[in-house]
Amino acid sequence: MTTAELAWSWLAARWGDLVLQLVGAFAVVVIARLTGGALGRVVERATLLRSPSSTALAGWLRRVTRGTVGIVGIVMALDQVGVKVGSLLAGAGLVGVALGFGAQSLVKDVIGGFFLGLEGALAVGDWVKVDPVEGEVEHVGLRVVRVRGLDGRLHYVPHGAIVIVSNASRDWMRAIVNVSVAYEGDVTRALDELRLLASSWAEEHAEIVLEPPEVHGVVGLGDSGITLRVMAKVRPSHQWAAERELRLRIKERFDAAGIEIPFPRQVVYNRGDEAPAARLARSAASAAEPAPVAVEPPKT
Repeated sequence: MTTAELAWSWLAARWGDLVLQLVGAFAVVVIARLTGGALGRVVERATLLRSPSSTALAGWLRRVTRGTVGIVGIVMALDQVGVKVGSLLAGAGLVGVALGFGAQSLVKDVIGGFFLGLEGALAVGDWVKVDPVEGEVEHVGLRVVRVRGLDGRLHYVPHGAIVIVSNASRDWMRAIVNVSVAYEGDVTRALDELRLLASSWAEEHAEIVLEPPEVHGVVGLGDSGITLRVMAKVRPSHQWAAERELRLRIKERFDAAGIEIPFPRQVVYNRGDEAPAARLARSAASAAEPAPVAVEPPKT
């Protein structure tokens, strides 16, 4: 009997078992796919409930969950058709250990990104400062976050290098404006004008102002003037526009009220070219010298 005939006879004898194994393996793969998709959606929703801004992390966890369940399903399907998966798993474990040693920085970035997303420290659209980079978050990936600076530069910051995240787009922010008044000016009147201005401005912008503005009075004595401060608690991302408008209104109101906003000044004392010590010594010697006496010539 030829080889082909032997193979065909073996296949005919085990045809029923082989069909059952293939059907079982296919069913395992389908169930794993459906289960992975369902579990992925559950993990995604749970992550978003805990941190609504962590959309990137939620999507990443959904894909990881679905992929993990899918891999488990494939392994079970291979075992169903009689493939020995023990050696495959052992080899995969060794490869994983080697990759772990060779990609420690990558693992650090991935783990750092996981916890940043879990805490909801930043999200797409937030204005953040990730020392020394500051700008708007455009993308939060598995390994890096992309931040667009004010000048248009796109910065790629690895998650593992992030130590402190300063987020200016969460909950609330403060608009802080400092203004100087000349030492010769009326500080009490300037404070009254600031309070009236801040109150009227807050009424006009009630949609962004969260608390009544505060005038903190004198916060500094500078080289050229006295520094006053106005602060307002506003909705996030509105603080810069609020500060610009407050500065403009303060300038116009102080001009109308005759309150001087000083510019840097310096007082220069002109002492001449002679050194002070030499000038004082010469003055003292002149004072000690006796006055000359006029002498008349003898008469002839």
